[in-house]
Amino acid sequence: MFFNKSRTIICLFALITTFSVDFIGHRPLHAAAPASADDRTTEPLRIIATIRPLKLILAEALGDELAELVDLSVLMAPEVSPHGFEPTPSQMARLRRADVILYNGLGLDDWAVRGATGRQRTIGFVEVADIDAHDHHHHDHDHHDCDHHHGPVDEHFWLDVELVGAYAARCIGELIALGRADQRFTDEQIEKLHERLIDFSRAVGKIDDQARQRLEPFAGRRIVTHHNVFSRITERYGLGEPVVLRPLAVVEPTPRDLRTAIDTIRRENIPAIFIEPQFSSAAAERIRDETNVKLIEVDPLGSRSETWSSFMESILDAIEQGFRAD
Repeated sequence: MFFNKSRTIICLFALITTFSVDFIGHRPLHAAAPASADDRTTEPLRIIATIRPLKLILAEALGDELAELVDLSVLMAPEVSPHGFEPTPSQMARLRRADVILYNGLGLDDWAVRGATGRQRTIGFVEVADIDAHDHHHHDHDHHDCDHHHGPVDEHFWLDVELVGAYAARCIGELIALGRADQRFTDEQIEKLHERLIDFSRAVGKIDDQARQRLEPFAGRRIVTHHNVFSRITERYGLGEPVVLRPLAVVEPTPRDLRTAIDTIRRENIPAIFIEPQFSSAAAERIRDETNVKLIEVDPLGSRSETWSSFMESILDAIEQGFRAD
């Protein structure tokens, strides 16, 4: 099923506006007393993202003009999967030195919150329900209009345009609150942050439109993936339910998992398997040897991308290439 364009954009703007006003971070923000002139700092905010996609979201939302306001880095190396990851003591020390921690939540990197100190802001999704419940409470609309994700939680929220818009609003809102608290940002910079958030929401809408247009010819068709990373994309844009080699990301596929994938590939004439640089491709290679499918690498962490939009375009490129491999 495809989504009504105008309703999708309206829902996206509604989410961004609502989150930026009164639901930023894990809790409502309270007005902080302005800092004195002596307390004012011009140092950039030290922000660490646990995984690269979160950095890409904030970096694009800020744009080049406001990039100097923050010192933005990533904790995990791009070749490392966040599934089952345990940080080293030195990485936890880096987190504790940050002013703001961007994390994914949903069980993927909750160690970041456990290691945070009381003075730090942590920005992440505790659960997808916090978006659905908040949106339903404030807008009282039919959930079918905004097509929220329901069912088993897919941790990869950065591939969902609506959740990305909401997360960007949380991030920008936290930065504004911190910048006001210690007079770190000027009024002009704060106004620009608001403007950049609107610009980013438009960029997210363009990606949504592009994805719908590019994937519409493949409606109902299925893809084969290494682990369940693309279900938000396949569900939103009308593709079939993905065939997953690893039902559990941290567990190697069983012979039964491989046989199921092989049978499905043959029955539905699926031309390609998507492999990821963070995982071994051995299982996919065994299936290729038996079915003659093509292997296409796609990086769900965006290690070669500089913005979230270019990252999403690379995902769409790979999916389209996979469908056209036959």
